Amino acid sequence: MLKSLLLVVAFTFTTSAASLAQTALPAAPVAPTAAPAAPAPALAPERLLPPSQVKEKYKDYLYQRYAADRKALAAVRLFRKRQAGGAIFMGVGGALLGTLIGVQGKHDTGNGGQLTVTVSPLAYIIYPGPFIGVGIGKLSRFSDRRLYEALDGYDCTGTLPNYVQGRLRERDYQ
Repeated sequence: MLKSLLLVVAFTFTTSAASLAQTALPAAPVAPTAAPAAPAPALAPERLLPPSQVKEKYKDYLYQRYAADRKALAAVRLFRKRQAGGAIFMGVGGALLGTLIGVQGKHDTGNGGQLTVTVSPLAYIIYPGPFIGVGIGKLSRFSDRRLYEALDGYDCTGTLPNYVQGRLRERDYQ
């Protein structure tokens, strides 16, 4: 009875978390412009700063820097979504690990008895392991450092790396 209840709770939590990973974040509001200004003289663009040298959020810095470049903004959005997905996977894995830790031990039954639940050490790997592994993989492959390397190369060559270009979809350009 207790195992089936925990299985239902775990399944419900993972499906709701997976649906959150598939939703799009709302677009940032655009401030209305009064009148078109005269174009500023073209200045040599400064070199892209790495994440360690930016005081604000790195994505905010990139959104300002590449405000007029659709392809670079699409890459930033792609990395943002993949990082959010990695964080969700890590959260689900952590919740499953917490559930396993919380369920083991002695529990009172409704009729005055006690039920002892033991969790196999292998269960600590089998249940949360895949979620934590996928989360770590996403967070390492789509880190701010990798985004910096991709956009720095884009500034030099005008093309994004193949692993970024192959993942871009039409929704990333919006």
